[in-house]
Order: sequence, then structure tokens, then C-alpha cells
Amino acid sequence: VATKHALCATCHGASASTRTKNAVAAGGATCASCHDGHNIPVIHAVSRTDQCIDCHKGTTLNTVTFSDGTTLATKHALCATCHGASASTRTKNAVAAGGATCASCHDGHDLPVIHAVARADACVTCHAGTDLNTIKFSTGAVATKHAACATCHGVSAPTRTKNAVAAGGATCASCHDAHNLPVIHAVSRTDDCVTCHAGTDLNTIKFSTGAVATKHAACATCHGVSAPTRTKNAVAAGGATCASCHDAHNLPVIHAVSRTDQCIDCHKGTTLNTVTFSDGTTLATKHTSCATCHGASASTRTKNAVAAGSATCASCHDGHDLPAIHPVTRTDSCVDCHTGTTLNTVTFSSGAVATKHALCATCHGASASTRTKNAVAAGSATCASCHDGHDIPVIHAVSRTDQCVTCHTGTTLNTVTFSSGAVATKHALCATCHGASAPTRTKNAVAAGGATCASCHDQHDLPTIHALTRSDGCVSCHPGTALTSVKLSNGTVSAKHSTTCTTCHGASASTTVKNAVAAGSATCASCHPTTVSSTTLHPAYDTGHTKSNSCISAGCHQTNLITTHARKTCAVCHDGAKTLTGSTTCSSTGCHPTVTFASHTAIHDECNNCHNSMSWHSDYYPPSGTVGALGWACSDCHHGTVGTAAADLSGVDWDTLHSGDSGCSVYECHY
Repeated sequence: VATKHALCATCHGASASTRTKNAVAAGGATCASCHDGHNIPVIHAVSRTDQCIDCHKGTTLNTVTFSDGTTLATKHALCATCHGASASTRTKNAVAAGGATCASCHDGHDLPVIHAVARADACVTCHAGTDLNTIKFSTGAVATKHAACATCHGVSAPTRTKNAVAAGGATCASCHDAHNLPVIHAVSRTDDCVTCHAGTDLNTIKFSTGAVATKHAACATCHGVSAPTRTKNAVAAGGATCASCHDAHNLPVIHAVSRTDQCIDCHKGTTLNTVTFSDGTTLATKHTSCATCHGASASTRTKNAVAAGSATCASCHDGHDLPAIHPVTRTDSCVDCHTGTTLNTVTFSSGAVATKHALCATCHGASASTRTKNAVAAGSATCASCHDGHDIPVIHAVSRTDQCVTCHTGTTLNTVTFSSGAVATKHALCATCHGASAPTRTKNAVAAGGATCASCHDQHDLPTIHALTRSDGCVSCHPGTALTSVKLSNGTVSAKHSTTCTTCHGASASTTVKNAVAAGSATCASCHPTTVSSTTLHPAYDTGHTKSNSCISAGCHQTNLITTHARKTCAVCHDGAKTLTGSTTCSSTGCHPTVTFASHTAIHDECNNCHNSMSWHSDYYPPSGTVGALGWACSDCHHGTVGTAAADLSGVDWDTLHSGDSGCSVYECHY
């Protein structure tokens, strides 16, 4: 308690300050009435004999700084920090004891405690250390700048570092850009080594196989305790060439080839990188590529030869023949006649091997054609590289003394046509005659050099190739299922169909017929009109068969015989010359005999066909028991019970009853 405040004389006594007396007189009731404000420096001086002052400047509590030396520790300027209810017990105890040193409230700290570094980066490979003041250079020495607070917190620290400190950055990348070996280990590549060992910096230099020389990427290889003295000296001297650490080697020195084999006849050269292809001049470039023998994709046999130090062709290669090294691309049509998938197995069309292909000099010799040499140089592997094509007309002329030429024109195999004039496309396919599936007869003809149609084909007649679809009504009068067997209505074969090709295929054939041939139609209607009354083929077919005859009555027999007889076969009445063979009356011999009731009812079934209504019956027959106008009584027709069934109409002489002066016309029945 401020005890002075408990003494009346402090404010009211003679010795009270004028300011206090004035405050009393004025009734002042604030601290400011009597007191000036105060600040911490006046009452919170700090003893700075500790080492904290190196980073944390200031000699009073509210001027103490953070480690950057400028930023005030703002919490110190807040009374509550030390005097508040939430102040730590240690701080409260220090206040009570009048403590005035940093150690009264704070423990000391060291850099590792507050400067741990996240080492998820690749830097740790060379720069070991998990806190700021233990991080090392790639040589293993501690980076001393990290141990100096001013490096990061000082006024002269880089802005990037100050920003990292402010953001609480704890990674190398917060303050440093990354670097990699190329940046600090560039290699001068003016040497010959670069031919096989590519790479312009130490950690990208490759073995001759193309794989990176991994030892170069390991710092210890050059900087480690176990590095060779030569390498250490090179590092100390700043050497940046392969020769600084390595001796040179070259292919001739280490790849001499023993040439006691016969391969040397075509493949010249006594060192691996001078061996040639069979032309004797072109280097086998694969031999000059280290990876061919030393690479990961080298064959097991080659790898074994390298391991064993073998130096002969046979170490890696089998003896070869042309098929092994001269496959031919056979996507061309030549393969139809000239079989073979390697140069020395290609055949003539006769099947014999083309022996010139099996001679190296044919393609590689000095006398080889320029075209062939160019093909070899370009690595071409098709027939067309060296040969011009030929076509069938040149080698397949056909002798046309046969009669086939009438319909099948053409003097060479691939120009022979169908009767329609279209080229017979199968003839243009080599496989048709030369292929494995060609008929034996054709193969024999090829072997014998046959050049006539008859060599491979039998003669044919039209029925074989002109079958007709006979679903039409014409077949009733004109039977026949092939064009050459169709008959006229008199039963004779239509000569035009059977013997004359030009009827359908000739220049004078009608447009309708030509269109039918072109469309491949196979019905009568394709070429012939379907109307039977055509004035061309069936003149007066309808009108010529209308006849007034005693059989013709309205509602029974029509006036048109064709309609009445449902177009029965014409030959019933006509011979081949369309001549009528009988009478034109219904009762003519061979057609309808003299009509009797019996013959009539055999055709027309019941009486109801004529006597088909009771009105008719009433007109001619009076009620039962009387005699009608015709003089008939009921009993003349009805026997017993009156009815129309057969049992009721029996025992009557129907012929007599139905006879009349003019046959069918009796009693106004048939007119």
C-alpha cells in the first residue's frame, strides 16, 4: 500500500505540495491531479552484465530488443506482462524480489535450440547438419557465418534473409538458391574423350554405354578421404579436364581384332572400329559405338565376349549367309510370281531361284548398276529399288483363233472381257494362274506355256450361265428355266435365245435389253413387256378372243375367252403358227361337247347355279298344285318332299326336261 496516501498531512499538511493543495482545494479526485505520469525506464532499469546484450540491446525493460537489435520486445512495455494476473510465477517472484536481470525471468538459449533447419531438401547430401550453426560446407567444415547472429538478424543481412526470419523460414531454400554439380563442376571438353563419354559437367559425364558415371555424382569420389592422391591434387589445383584424373585410351589400342577368319574376305579391318561392311569401304558404324558391346541392351553373348576379352568375329557373330542379312520387303505384287522373303531365295516366275541375287558382287561389286549401288547405299529392301515392274500384257499374250473372241474380246490375258464387255478381273491377278489355289488344269497350262482359252477353260453354252428366275406368269405358256431353253407357246425353243449372243449383247439389241444385261437381270420382264396384249408379241390377244356364242349369257360365260378360260395354254387351240386348230364355238370337238344337263351339272354342281333365286321360281312356277306358264307342275321337278336337295330332285329325266331348240338357249336360259 502507498502508505503516504494514508497520512492526512501528505495532502492537507503544511508541507503538502502546492499542486496537491490546489487539487484538494479544487476537489480533485484523479491521480493526475497530483501526479505526473511515469515510464518504465525511470523505474525498470535492467542490469546488462549478461551476454544476452550481444543480441538483445537495451538497458531498461521497455527498450530491450529482439535479436535483430532494433525491434523492441513489445511485451516488456506492457505492465501486465510482469504485473498482471496471468504473469508467470517466476516473473511474479522476480517482481516481488526486485529482480532486474534477464535471468530473473528468462533462461539462456543457444542457436541449435531456436534455429533447427528442416532437412527435407537435397542439400543435406553435401551440407550435413540439422540446425543452423552446425551446417557444414561440402568439405565438412562448419559454415561459420551461420553461427553469427548478425548474419541473419543484423542490419546488413540480405532482404531475402530478413524476410525469411520474419516469416519463420526454416529451410535452406528460404535464404539460398539451389545449386547443382554442373554449376560448380563444369568440365572442359576439348579432349577426345567426349566422343564416347558425353557430358559437359562432372555429374553428367557418361560411360561409353551411355549410362551416367555415378561415381562422379558422389562428392566423396573427389573430396573424400579415400579419393586418390591424383584426384585430390586435381581438386586442390582446380583441374577441370578428364586428363586431370584419368589416363586416355582409344579404340584401336584396346579393340584389336584377330582376323584369321574368312570374314575378312568381305569385312575388312583389323580393329573393331575399322571393320567394314561387305562392300569393303563402309565402316560398320555399330562397332564404333561403345554401347553396342558395353551397353545394357548388348546381347548376352556380346557381354560374355567382352567379359572374356574375346577378340574374334566369332565371339559375337555366327557365320551368316545372305538370307540372314538380306530380308526383302514383300508388300509388292511381285511376290505373286516371284516368291521368297530374302534376297537369295527370290525366284523367277518359273519357281527357280534367281541365282544372281546370291552373288555379293551383283549388288556390291564394282560392276553393279548405279541404281543398285544407290539402293544398297540407301538400305532399300524392295524389288522396286533395283527393278522396274512389268505388266501382264507384256508376258501374257493370248492366241485368239478360237470362237470365244466373239463374246470375250481381248488379245492379252488381262484385257480379255466378259460377254458384257467388262474386263475379267481375275485374269489380272497373278495368283489366279500362279497361286497355290489355282486349279491343277491351270497350273499345268502355265507349266506347258498354254496361251489359249481352251488351255484353262471348257467351252460353255448359254444355259450354263443364263439361268432364269421363273416366278412370272409367262412360264405357263413359255416354259424353260434357262435362257436357251425357253420355248415359244407352240413348244419349240426360242432360237433367238439359244444361238445368237447378239440378241442381248449385240449393238442392235434394244435399250431395254442392254439395260437388263448391265443390271444382271434374270427375269422375262427385264426384256419383255408384261402386258399380254402387246402389239409386239401378242397382237389382238384380248380383242381377238371375243366371240359371240350360244354359251355366252350375261352373268355366266363372258365374251372374252381368255378371261373365261383363265389364260389356259394357248396350244389347246393354237398350233405353233398361231393357227386355230378347231371350231370357235363352245361345243367344238375337243373343247366342249354338245351340252346335256348331265354334262352341264358335272361342271356347275347344283341346280342353284342356274336356278338361284325364288323370284325366278315365282315367275315361272305358280303356287303348289297349279300349272305354270311353261306347262310344268311341281311334281315335274320335285319328287316327294318339296325341296332343292339332291334327294328331293330325283327320278327326273333332266336331259329331256332341259332340251330345247337351240341347246343352251332353251327357255331364256342361255342366249
